[in-house]
Parts: sequence; C-alpha cells; structure tokens
Amino acid sequence: MNNCASSGKPRRQQFFHFCWRPRKYAEKAIPQTTIPLLTGKTRLLIDLDHYDYANYQVILQTVEGREILRRRTDKVRFGKYRAFATLPVKAEELTKGDYILILFGQTSDGKIEEIDRYPFRVS
Repeated sequence: MNNCASSGKPRRQQFFHFCWRPRKYAEKAIPQTTIPLLTGKTRLLIDLDHYDYANYQVILQTVEGREILRRRTDKVRFGKYRAFATLPVKAEELTKGDYILILFGQTSDGKIEEIDRYPFRVS
C-alpha cells in the first residue's frame, strides 16, 4: 500500500487528499499509513488500479468495528489511466485513532464483493 498526499489551498479552506493503492499479493505485512489530525475537509481516495466493477462502496470504520461512514461511489477518473473510489470526510468524523477503509465492488449480476481493506491511523 502506497500513500500519496497532496493539498490544494482554495481561498477559504484547505483540502487534503490521501490515496491508497492496491496491495501486491506478495506483501505479507501491511505498512500502516498515518495521516495528521485535520481541521478541514478531507477526501480519501482508493486507487482502483485494474478493478472494474459496476459501482463501488466504501466503508470507514474504527478498528474495533464501529462504522463511521458508508458511501456508494462510482469510478472517478483522473486522466485516461487513473480511476479512484472517493470518500469525502469531515474533520470531526476523523478523530485520533486507528481506522480501516473497506472497499466493496458490485458485479454486473448485482453481487457485492469485498475487494480490500486499508488500515490507517490519524494522529
């Protein structure tokens, strides 16, 4: 899992974007991503790489299993070869602690499949 973060500075508010890329199957230990405690809006991005589902769902939960957000999302394309599932998050929804992003995909016949889990820490 690779983390990429960028920030843009609109006139009134600062936005941060954090993205997770699919893990390689050979990876045994998952490096934990750490993001800072933020006061503005945040957009969590999951790189869809080669996934091609009809649509996606992203769940944000604590490591203890308490669900914070659940959103359905389509692919958001950036250029010809990049696509992401996005989850906008308000600062008050991400307090200090450990979290898991869970990515699901819906197949063309309507079945929901878990694609991957992405642990991270807010500090």
